[in-house]
Amino acid sequence: MNARHPGLGRITVLGACILDVLGRPVEAIPPGQGSVRLTEIKATAAGTAAGPAVDLAKLGASVRVIGALGDDLLGDIVTAAMARHGVETACLVRKKGVQTSATILPIRPNGERPALHVPGATRLLGRADVDLEHIRDSRALLIGAPDALAGMTGEELAEIAVAARSHGALVAVDVLHPGRPQDLDRLAPLLAQADWFMPNADQLLNLTGRASLTEAMNDILSLGTHGVAVTQGADGCQVATRPDRTPESLPALAADVVDTTGCGRRLQRRDAGRAPARRDPARRGLARHRLRRPGRHRPGLRRRDREPGPGAQFSRRRTAGPGRPDQGADQMNPPTFGQPTFGQQSTDQQLRDRAKAVIPGGMYGHQAAPGAAYPQFMRGGRGARVWDVDGHEYVDLMCSYGPVVLGHRHPAVEAAVAVQTEQGDCQNGPGPVMVDLAELMVATVRHADWAIFAKNGTDATTMCCTIARAQTQKNKILVARGAYHGAAPWCTPRPAGTTKADHENLIRYTFNDLESVKAAAAEAGDDLAGILVSPFKHDAGFDQELVDPAFARGLRKLCDEKGAALILDDVRCGFRLHLGSSWEPVGVDPDLSAWSKAIANGRALAAVLGHDRFRDGAASVFVTGSFWFAAVPMAAAIATIRALKEEKRHRGDGPDGHPAARRDRGPG
Repeated sequence: MNARHPGLGRITVLGACILDVLGRPVEAIPPGQGSVRLTEIKATAAGTAAGPAVDLAKLGASVRVIGALGDDLLGDIVTAAMARHGVETACLVRKKGVQTSATILPIRPNGERPALHVPGATRLLGRADVDLEHIRDSRALLIGAPDALAGMTGEELAEIAVAARSHGALVAVDVLHPGRPQDLDRLAPLLAQADWFMPNADQLLNLTGRASLTEAMNDILSLGTHGVAVTQGADGCQVATRPDRTPESLPALAADVVDTTGCGRRLQRRDAGRAPARRDPARRGLARHRLRRPGRHRPGLRRRDREPGPGAQFSRRRTAGPGRPDQGADQMNPPTFGQPTFGQQSTDQQLRDRAKAVIPGGMYGHQAAPGAAYPQFMRGGRGARVWDVDGHEYVDLMCSYGPVVLGHRHPAVEAAVAVQTEQGDCQNGPGPVMVDLAELMVATVRHADWAIFAKNGTDATTMCCTIARAQTQKNKILVARGAYHGAAPWCTPRPAGTTKADHENLIRYTFNDLESVKAAAAEAGDDLAGILVSPFKHDAGFDQELVDPAFARGLRKLCDEKGAALILDDVRCGFRLHLGSSWEPVGVDPDLSAWSKAIANGRALAAVLGHDRFRDGAASVFVTGSFWFAAVPMAAAIATIRALKEEKRHRGDGPDGHPAARRDRGPG
């Protein structure tokens, strides 16, 4: 136990708690079942929360740690390792059935250490696990590895930082992973509330997509962060603060390398910590003063209301080039990602040629590019931008044919996906998230009393027709001429491979022409099961056409008179025209609705929502698929809908959810 130093005050460290098992020196892993003798094997509390917590406790600070561990022996060891140095561990949460984050580190004779890592419980730390009262009583808060805390959004991390700063605490942020541009989108709300950001040079360049440390540091300061301290290994450190933003170089201490473990900082022999002659005491004192007292020119807590929003300044894009980290969802590999030289085929064309040998036609469906001028293969996306395999950057106005309603790799959606992935995805039964999502959709969409989930829009429209027939015990479905409702034989726009029987129970009408619908209904006679309609006309090759409210009301009345189902195909439009069904603004509710595209921001998911009148029909049909109950897309859908509701509240469009009154919903 170390003696406490009252001058340091209470310090709270939140983030990654990892068990490191180190062995040295390791020249090579022996082949087969061979063995080798080592000089030393150690187990330490590590990670960007547990490691600094122990170091601060050794310096005499009163330290509290907040993090997630598994309910296993590894978690017990990490807890004991911190407690033996006096770190307060009562705020650690234990996640059942999950392993504690752990790393095996074979230390080479030159100090390098490759890592064998299990992410484990760290990613599951959620906002509900953090008591803000334990934040507010701190003199300083270190948030370590927010990039690894997939269970919290950037806004939730920012809320924690605000709680600390509102009581005068210094807030510092460190990161764990190498860094990608999309990570910065998630971290931006937190960095806007941070006093100090402390990455290493590679992390900072990767996060910002910059080639210059000065430009990268300026990007971070533009977010609202007071200061940036960038470590550069043997080259020392660069520090820049607002408002002058001029980087100051600080030299490294000379040391004999034993082991480079430690969040990118070098662990040194205790007797080797001697300062080089060029660093005078006055300079060291200035550096410590600046890092310790960032209150100068400190903006208020609501500075984000007065400055560009998080990430706004990164809208300026550079010309695409080989290997730039801002060229997609992942860092690009220069040998396979770059502009072709004269006489060479582009990467896209090479892939097209390869695809022709193994994929009929080279590509199929609506994803087939219309010509050589259009990219066929994409490499990644972030926000509103996408990159093809040759490095060309595009603004994705197509939103990936509709699904990406929030932008590629939206932080809240990616965090929900990471948490659910850790728990499980495709299993022997659905996860609790299925019920959570059904409840959320029923609460969000006015006409919905129940929900069924599938994988794509064709699944959903087909299920709607099947349920309508099962409930009414009738066969005919009315569909608009030229409307697209999927790619099954009954609705595909291409006749190849279909039969006359696939279409014999369909009768056509003209969109927005109520008289043509009445004529089609008369042709169906007493065998009318339902009318399938798109929220507005968006047939390929034609001008789009909004629905005439009188037409929508007419369909509702006709279905009520005939005892047929009004089926709204909201696969394309759902949650784009309205946060509810797309006909809610015109005051008309369908009996059944089909959903897909935007409900999970790009994850494979579809839904059928329905009124109680069609509950028995839905329960009677057999619909299923091996992947229909996968939990990860459902978690993504919940995060997507919540994000859309939050955007709606910010726009001042009124409360989310649907009003109690139900208009033109048909017989009760």
